[in-house]
Amino acid sequence: WQLADQAEVIAYKPREVQLVPTCDFEMKSGTPIHWHPSLGPVQMGDTLLVRDQANELLTTAVDWPMLGLTVKGQALQLPDLLVREAAGTGTVDSR
Repeated sequence: WQLADQAEVIAYKPREVQLVPTCDFEMKSGTPIHWHPSLGPVQMGDTLLVRDQANELLTTAVDWPMLGLTVKGQALQLPDLLVREAAGTGTVDSR
């Protein structure tokens, strides 16, 4: 999070509020968030809607491997890396 922004509130401007650990913005129910964690040159992004009980994922992957994890007690299903065999080589190609 120190080398690249990880998330922001989205609305009419491309970035309404950048979300960082020191941010004092209060997210209320109905706030749209673009969450895009990165590691080096690799970045994934999802859009979610803040809700009172559980956040609602607005972007979902279809026919894509999913990764199940739990964050602060909330179960999440997020897109995982696609791993497939490279044509004719018998080796794995991650894309």
